[in-house]
Amino acid sequence: STNEAGDIMLDNQLKIEKYLGDMGLIECNPAQEPIYKDWVKKIHDEQVKEFQRILGDAQWLAQTTHPTLAVACSIYASMGKKVVPSSLAALKHMFRYLKGAKKRCLVKKADNNTGLVVSSDSDWAGMYAITGEVRSRTGSFVTYNGMPTAWKSSYQQCKGTNYIEDEDRIATSSAEAETYAAHDTVKLGLHITHVGEEVNIPTPKPMKVGVDAAAAIGFINNTGNVSRMKHLDLREAWVQQLRDKEVVDYYKVVGTDNPADFFTKIHHGAGFKTFQDDMMGHLDEE
Repeated sequence: STNEAGDIMLDNQLKIEKYLGDMGLIECNPAQEPIYKDWVKKIHDEQVKEFQRILGDAQWLAQTTHPTLAVACSIYASMGKKVVPSSLAALKHMFRYLKGAKKRCLVKKADNNTGLVVSSDSDWAGMYAITGEVRSRTGSFVTYNGMPTAWKSSYQQCKGTNYIEDEDRIATSSAEAETYAAHDTVKLGLHITHVGEEVNIPTPKPMKVGVDAAAAIGFINNTGNVSRMKHLDLREAWVQQLRDKEVVDYYKVVGTDNPADFFTKIHHGAGFKTFQDDMMGHLDEE
């Protein structure tokens, strides 16, 4: 839809209302956020099919109009084989959040011409204290003229480390986690630039990527001495792509100003609301 100012708004209100009806939550009290750490702690083993069906509905919204669901969907998807009755309660809580967020939408403001903005962040083993998860999380966020265009929240699938536990490799330092996140983000950003080229939308070359870790930027630019990253094979294609200055250029962004931070961890309260308001509009707003 469009408003009188000429802003374009993309929402999923009708689909959310259908999902709420399917789950018997039409009259539920809205929740302020889609996920709480306490819910994650409770998830362990049954009712898998129902869990996966409900999660699939949420993932559709997370990938189309509600980036605020990305972290919750990613965490719950990784725990999909450890389902107990409380797991379904956790998903219902997520849809209670959607009851209050069904009029939230992605907005392209008519007067915004900021172009392509790409941000990267990571959280080094941030879920370890909650679930014992040793993998780090990548957060990526891409906007074009202010409108969210692509986003990513996922556990890192590392390559190049020597530590293997059940075949999962992990980042061994925060700088390494930030480097893997930067690469994940570069791939996502390049995909968007390729789409732009196909439809004749101008995108910058090299693509600029905001990263909040100076050590990671130093490694990528080959100007820093990060001893805990010497095990990375510099001949790897992904490292070479990171360092190709014709493809990508990096700049330092303060962590508190980095929108990709939202996609690396569970946010609550005022912090969640700030990110939500920055990323999404509301159909009732003028």
